[in-house]
Amino acid sequence: MSKADSDKKTLSQYRINSVPRSFFSPKAHVYGKLENLISNMIIGDKLPSERNLSEILECSRGTLRDQLLILEVKGYLFNSQGKSRVYIKKIPKAKATK
Repeated sequence: MSKADSDKKTLSQYRINSVPRSFFSPKAHVYGKLENLISNMIIGDKLPSERNLSEILECSRGTLRDQLLILEVKGYLFNSQGKSRVYIKKIPKAKATK
């Protein structure tokens, strides 16, 4: 089995609930999908590569990098050069308004 085949199988394990695209800007849409993906992970898990994430989220790598940087600044992800980003802090669930 080639590396491409094994990558496709690992990509299928990520399930993303759809977010209605019409209500958000493209960057906000990607951020919502990324937040949803990460909320299903366990602290300490490594994120897939930027290339794989951009395929999963159906966005450009530039847009993805912008949104990953926001999550890093907020303290939800840790990134060091040459290594995968790591999920380090739970993202709080949105509170329902009355």
